[in-house]
Amino acid sequence: MTYRFDAGTMLRPVALAALILAGLSATAAPVRAVEISPALKQVIAAADQEGTIKLSWSAGSLGGAAAAAAIETAMNKAFGSHVKVDYAIGPSMPELGFRMLQEMKASRPASADIFIGAAAQIALFAKSDMFEQVDYKSLLPDRITDPMIEENGTALAFSSSSAGILYNTKLAPERPTSLADMLKPEWKGKIATTSYLANFDFLAATDVWGADKAIDFAKQFNGNVAGLVLCPATDNIISGEYLALVMDCGTQGERFAMEQGAPIDQVVPKDFAKISYYYYAIPKHAVHKNAAKLFTAFMLTREGQEILWKTWRGDLHLLPGSQEKAWEDDYAKKYGVTFRIYTIDWYEKHTEMGAALKQMQTILVDSRKN
Repeated sequence: MTYRFDAGTMLRPVALAALILAGLSATAAPVRAVEISPALKQVIAAADQEGTIKLSWSAGSLGGAAAAAAIETAMNKAFGSHVKVDYAIGPSMPELGFRMLQEMKASRPASADIFIGAAAQIALFAKSDMFEQVDYKSLLPDRITDPMIEENGTALAFSSSSAGILYNTKLAPERPTSLADMLKPEWKGKIATTSYLANFDFLAATDVWGADKAIDFAKQFNGNVAGLVLCPATDNIISGEYLALVMDCGTQGERFAMEQGAPIDQVVPKDFAKISYYYYAIPKHAVHKNAAKLFTAFMLTREGQEILWKTWRGDLHLLPGSQEKAWEDDYAKKYGVTFRIYTIDWYEKHTEMGAALKQMQTILVDSRKN
């Protein structure tokens, strides 16, 4: 396992990294045997010839270096392969995607062998025909099913995630239940939002709120917003700098802090109960395509999903034994929330969201950057 660190990036807090490593060590168990399909057998042989997979994601995503090291060991044990993971802390999902796109246009190899993104990023870069079509079902026919595969076979869902309101349970004026609650005067000057308005675009879809209602919400909400942050922003909320983040980017970056007793919680708003996916996609100009296929397949095995949960607190609710699914079911029962799933296909059909998001950006973000 080798590590590379890009200049200008920040590492996760040492305490969190230690917590992840301790969790992996404490729960370590023999790797379960994986049934090797004929297609997977060919990929294993080809991946061994390549010898390496080059990966990059931000320090706060997918468990960082601790996850990369655990995956290398478990993947090679499960498949009998000998692939080294060359992991670099990298930029945000969109930044890495644009870098890969520039590399493709310049006929240069991709800076990473796998792109990781949400629906918006996958949809954006798929327009440029950047991703390889893969027969994922043939690799793990007992695990990978049609609902996990999108964008004409180029995107593979590996983790599901809710979005909502992160708030300080000790200092907040109340426990909010909806986005509408965040317009109340008692929240004035106590709320942060992200500089990229995470998840606000969804509100403008015709089958969610619609553009007019979403833009009107932004206008009213603007009076309560005190500042801009980046996800996960847990430190900002724990410290009381802001008493809520509206909206967050998912619970993965928040659950470790909650489990350690931090005074924060996530509310899935009743007026926008969203579940979406994170996806793997292999760039057409990736250097180690077979190693990339091997990695993506492993992450859908039981072992891969368990590592993802231990290091990131995320897994795919479409798979048996999903802890994310158990959380969703418990939350829905406890708070009467009806979750709705948003896919890449749904996102691509709602082209009206772009113009509305730009207007909301002007209202909520641009004025604060000047």
